[in-house]
Amino acid sequence: MQQFEWMEELGARLNLCMNNAKQSRAAVGFESTLYNKGMEYFTPLFDAIRKKYTVEPRYQSFKMKEPQILIVHPYYVKVYNNRWFLFCCTGDYTNLSNYPLDRILVIKPAHLPFRDTDINFDDYFKDVLGVTKREGQQAEKVLLKFPKDEYPYVATRPWHSSQHKVAEDGQSITVELDVVLNFELEQKILSWGDYVEVIGPQELRDKIRDRIQSSIRSY
Repeated sequence: MQQFEWMEELGARLNLCMNNAKQSRAAVGFESTLYNKGMEYFTPLFDAIRKKYTVEPRYQSFKMKEPQILIVHPYYVKVYNNRWFLFCCTGDYTNLSNYPLDRILVIKPAHLPFRDTDINFDDYFKDVLGVTKREGQQAEKVLLKFPKDEYPYVATRPWHSSQHKVAEDGQSITVELDVVLNFELEQKILSWGDYVEVIGPQELRDKIRDRIQSSIRSY
């Protein structure tokens, strides 16, 4: 990325200092999103956010038959689950929207007045697992029960910064998260299969049960 060419020089200098140039094979591997579809738009969006100007993306979600032209006021980009998202206001709307970069087909400056935001995105994402949050949505106490022998995997890689243990018995440990209920939370729970049980809230418990039953019907 052009904006970060200085990092290549820094990397080269570190390589020389650490004598890594003589190594016959790599010693460390990092998960990278640099070559994902849509990453070519990261630099234009980074510039637009930093210099505060509107952009015009040609966008097509997986559900759209035809792409649409948007005028957006870009504020923030965030990666989740190896996928980058743009957070912005669209057109004259004041509510926050997000668009995955891999669904943007073309992007160019819009040359329209930029409307700034006072959102502190560190605060905005404090109660979010993932990237989805409805306007005005508040965090809820989510109780999840894990088998005792699986709990160390949850303890060493917490799902969220608010995670803490609230109950324990001979077979299981229950943790609490203070997060908004969203699609990413549901996906995380479902990915653990029968190693996790949703204790509350009831709305989330019912939704997970319905999705599991729907999955069973496919088999």
